[in-house]
Amino acid sequence: MLYHVSRSGQTYGPYTLEDLQRYVASGNILPTDLARSESMSEWLPVSQILSGGAVPPFAPPAGYAAPPAYGVPAGAWPNPPNLHWGLLLLIGFFTCGLFFVIWDIVQAVWMRKINPQSKALFYYIAEIATSFVGNFTRTGILISSGGLHRGYGPNYGLGFGLSGLVIGLAALVLVILARFDMKNHIEEHYNTAEPIGLQLGPIMTFFFGSIYFQYHFTRINEMKRMAAYGVPPVR
Repeated sequence: MLYHVSRSGQTYGPYTLEDLQRYVASGNILPTDLARSESMSEWLPVSQILSGGAVPPFAPPAGYAAPPAYGVPAGAWPNPPNLHWGLLLLIGFFTCGLFFVIWDIVQAVWMRKINPQSKALFYYIAEIATSFVGNFTRTGILISSGGLHRGYGPNYGLGFGLSGLVIGLAALVLVILARFDMKNHIEEHYNTAEPIGLQLGPIMTFFFGSIYFQYHFTRINEMKRMAAYGVPPVR
């Protein structure tokens, strides 16, 4: 059975009973928060719903501050990169896409701080290196044990065409791997450690990558800013 959690007029979830037990134990969900399943006619305190299950007691550490209105522990995790997605799009356009590459790295570095298991940073670095080699290939420069030299011969153009295609495909695969690694870890973080019920679309992830992620990061940063001033966010 799935439950939705309500706090300060905002609704989150759905969560399983095990999710509720885990989040109460970690302090992300408070026992006084209200919860309800589709079969329930009214909202009940989470503590009442969990009264029949074994919920580890939550002992607030020294200096613990209650989570803000939308359920994210304030200051527990570094905020996502703070750049409006529209500005990212504009700068990327005027830099012919170069800034998108830079921002991919910025987002991936942030994700490594959030979850060291993320491999997006390594995929992006490998993609940049692969593209760099591909640029040499397209300009007709060979890298061999004898050093850099220009190639000649009847099959020269065909060889570089095929190698350039292979390198281009390899770079594309690395970008896709990086984007979906980011997607998976972003969703994992914002549905466990900072549960706001975030879901990312695979099609938007595939085509727009860092711009799509930054759109959600802009919303999350705004939610955190509003929560810091005690203003319930509009979702």
